[in-house]
Amino acid sequence: MLYALGSNANGQLGLDHWHDVSVPTACSDEIQFTEPLKQIAAGGNHTLILDTAGRIVTLGAVLGGDPRFFKRAAPISTVRTIFCAATWAASTFCIDDGKGLVVKGEGDKGELGQGPDVLKVWTGDLRLISIPGLGENGLRVVDLASGLFHTVAVLSDGTVYGWGKARQGQLGERAEVVWLPRKIEGLDFKVVKAVCGRDFTYLVGNPEEGQHVVLGNDWRYIKTDAPARVRKWQQIGANWRSIHVLFQNGTIRSWGRGDHGQLRPPGLPPISMMANGSEHSLAVTRDGKVLAWGWNEHGNCGTNKNVNGDVFYEWNELSLPEVGSVRGCAAGCATSWIWTDTSDSRQ
Repeated sequence: MLYALGSNANGQLGLDHWHDVSVPTACSDEIQFTEPLKQIAAGGNHTLILDTAGRIVTLGAVLGGDPRFFKRAAPISTVRTIFCAATWAASTFCIDDGKGLVVKGEGDKGELGQGPDVLKVWTGDLRLISIPGLGENGLRVVDLASGLFHTVAVLSDGTVYGWGKARQGQLGERAEVVWLPRKIEGLDFKVVKAVCGRDFTYLVGNPEEGQHVVLGNDWRYIKTDAPARVRKWQQIGANWRSIHVLFQNGTIRSWGRGDHGQLRPPGLPPISMMANGSEHSLAVTRDGKVLAWGWNEHGNCGTNKNVNGDVFYEWNELSLPEVGSVRGCAAGCATSWIWTDTSDSRQ
């Protein structure tokens, strides 16, 4: 069963209405999967839902379609999608077991990776993103991440390519816009995972060594406050202006912007998984409870908040309408998602 809460003015939650909700609400019966969910990626006003069979449901403001109509589950191409990422208004899909990338949507800051002459790619006209050598000699994409206006792809040889807005150094060497995929130079370790904030990129190496780097400006000391290493990391995440690392012992370390409660609240119990949206986070405890904290402007952290609309230095526990083990969670632009393994056909 898939539940959602938060901002929904463009139908990005896939409910039977277009209003914000502040309690976990079951998504429409029209969103059906026969396979378990694998990933949810969210842009400014649209959502991508991917199942383990490689099929995608697109919700919300979709270029070339009704902005308040969701598309039924279907392959994005003739080969299965293995993961996806979303900028504010563009969607990128990794296909063919990591040997290809395709994109749709719009963006005037290089988000499409197609050069300055292509600012829109309609829903029915996917474009290939070209990275030198991809698909040759076993080279493939192993991770994909997007910020507000930029995207990075981590390759199997540990190199990273990026495109989009680059003025803050989030793609390495500063540029106003990187229109086509460009290799990020100067990395002194093999990258295995990436996440993106509004104007930064966070890259990590293998958990045993814990090497990592923040690319971009040192706004709110997001670079200065980073630890020397993040050994034994289990999961990494980013809000627009902060970074979160979940370690194998169930603890979370956060740094960056925290004026709306975005950083890890004190006293958090051991965590098994987390998800980080624009300015809020979700976490699932080891005993299966779903917690939320941060900026709660659209009810994306639940019903309890302070006078400023924040869940600050505390957390809300989100109660689900039906009993079932939590299988995953995701967070977007003031949107939150939880899926369980109840006996319903929606997973």
